[in-house]
Amino acid sequence: MSITVDKIIKREPVVINDKARVKDAIDLMSKENIGLLVIVNSSGKPIGVISERDIIKALANGVDLNARVTDVGTVGNLVTISPKDSVYRAAY
Repeated sequence: MSITVDKIIKREPVVINDKARVKDAIDLMSKENIGLLVIVNSSGKPIGVISERDIIKALANGVDLNARVTDVGTVGNLVTISPKDSVYRAAY
């Protein structure tokens, strides 16, 4: 019997709008005590992610905190899974 993703992940992903700034992402990550946000477009469709690591690299390269999250995060080519997919599929 395979365990599904929804049996392990108990929290909905925390999202940020694609027009948001890096500072907004930092504030939200801090408030939610997380290290990654899903970037969504105006329709709420996931288009990418921004992580703590993305932000650290951007700051090290002199990127301003007012830059858009889409300029710093990873956008496009998302690999997604369904809550009913097996954890083995998620790990793959």
